[in-house]
Amino acid sequence: MSTDGAAPGSDELLIEQASRVLTGAFAQHQLQRMLDLLKQVQDDGPLRDDDSAFLEEMLAALARTHGLRAHHADVETLHRCALGLYDDIMTAAQASVRPRAAACR
Repeated sequence: MSTDGAAPGSDELLIEQASRVLTGAFAQHQLQRMLDLLKQVQDDGPLRDDDSAFLEEMLAALARTHGLRAHHADVETLHRCALGLYDDIMTAAQASVRPRAAACR
C-alpha cells in the first residue's frame, strides 16, 4: 500500500514500470556492449580504461536494483545475466593477459 496518498496498487504499477524501463535499457544498450566486450577479450583484445569504467558503472547500477529484484523476476533474471556476462568477460580478459605476462619472463 502506498504511504503518500496515492491510489492503492500504484506502488505495484511503479515497480512494474521501473522493471520495464530497466530491462529495456539493459537489452538495448548494456547487453550489446557487454557482448562486444566479451568478443573483444575472447579475441585477445585488452579491456581499455573506458571498458573497465563501463563495467564498474554497470555493476554499481546492478547493485542499486536490489529492491526491484526482490519484487520482480525479470529484474532478477537481468541481474543474473549481467553478472554472468561480467564474469565471462573478466575470465576471458584474464586468460588473454596471462600468456603475455609469462612471455615477458
